[in-house]
Amino acid sequence: MRASIFLLSWVLHAQPAPPPATFEVVSIKPSRPDAVGMFFRPQPGGGLRTTNVTVKMLLFYAYGVREFQISGGPAWIDSARYDITAKAEPSPGSDSPPGDQTGKRVQAMLTDRFHLAFHRETKEAPVYALVVARSGPRLKEAQEGEVQRIRVSPATTRQGKAQIDVQASPVRALTGALANTLGRPVLDKTGLPGKYDFHLEWTPEPAQAAADPSLPDGPSIFTALPEQLGLRLDSQRAPVEMLIIDHVEKPSEN
Repeated sequence: MRASIFLLSWVLHAQPAPPPATFEVVSIKPSRPDAVGMFFRPQPGGGLRTTNVTVKMLLFYAYGVREFQISGGPAWIDSARYDITAKAEPSPGSDSPPGDQTGKRVQAMLTDRFHLAFHRETKEAPVYALVVARSGPRLKEAQEGEVQRIRVSPATTRQGKAQIDVQASPVRALTGALANTLGRPVLDKTGLPGKYDFHLEWTPEPAQAAADPSLPDGPSIFTALPEQLGLRLDSQRAPVEMLIIDHVEKPSEN
């Protein structure tokens, strides 16, 4: 019996590891100076097409980090923009979802073409905890069959109001949208396990409103949350994982 177990263990460990996920062909070119907007779309088979994206945007996608989690690196990682066309075949022997494989391929591309080197650190930093307000949650439960959707509209709409629309999603989808909006980690401390439809609408902070008198009066995001969703943000400090850039280079055009 022991011999059989040993033989099985040896066979399992002797299996060759699947090759790392990489793009077969990658074309990277600087975006046109007059390019407007940003296009970022994974392609069938694990490929990727982008227009007008920065290295920081690629880091967001590849490593699942946000703006406040990236430190170091030259200023151009947030200003130089690129058009990328990358083709790949699905990695054999991988059980990862296609999106995960594309993210790993982008990691490999950043290392190979941008010569990215980084390390991670955990630092104590200001965060927000999303909790249930005293009035209780005011959430609409998602209907069966609804498709998940997340849309964030900044306060540059014609009405001058900012919005977050999240459909058929757990609370962590809302905290992600709030973190991107506020530039600070938002932790889900609500204890709410279901999937919901969230609609949040607010007006800019006073400094923004003063700079643009055309923006309407209305609640701040901190007031709108308890009024509209029955949730509130508490300011706290907590460990936050940071991605520290040690080295990165502009890629050669091809």
